[in-house]
Amino acid sequence: TKTFNGTTYNENVNPYVIEHSDIIGDIKLNDNSNKNSKNLVKATVPDPSLNYDNRNISFLNANYLKADRNVRKTGSLSFSGITNYFNGRINAERYLTDSRYGKEITFKVGQKGLLMKPGQVLGLTYEPFGFTNKLFRIENLNFNADCTVNIKAKEYDDSVHFISSQLKTKLFSENTGTDLKAKAPGAPTNFTISELS
Repeated sequence: TKTFNGTTYNENVNPYVIEHSDIIGDIKLNDNSNKNSKNLVKATVPDPSLNYDNRNISFLNANYLKADRNVRKTGSLSFSGITNYFNGRINAERYLTDSRYGKEITFKVGQKGLLMKPGQVLGLTYEPFGFTNKLFRIENLNFNADCTVNIKAKEYDDSVHFISSQLKTKLFSENTGTDLKAKAPGAPTNFTISELS
């Protein structure tokens, strides 16, 4: 954290590593995690195999349900541009994971904030909130005339963008309502090869 652009300093100069001493004035934390977090999402996907009629997908995360003391928190999602059941499942999972990270912070830093860009991820260490290098994605930067910068950022985690492996057999079972096994194709029958002359 004390090296930036190949130079080592005695103090933390990396603009994307924010410590308590970097913050000027108050820090505001808005925590909507309990209010906005979901453990079940119901999505509607236009499916070409149904003549672009809507296919409903329910995606439940058992770990999130357990963390919520088995209280179902349902969200609804509609995809207008997705025309495939499997992509619908992947996006429903992403929405569900994203809903678990709802903290927003606002604070002011000095000149190191002039090096920041919106969309970048910063690590915040702030003892009163119990944060140790907690990741936030910068949503808004407001540059002031005195070279200070107001930062608004939202809680971030890489798992939001992680695509988990999808079990084809499980997907087929959920898609059709029957227990279908994903089988290898059989050997071809009535197959002949003619020689070219």
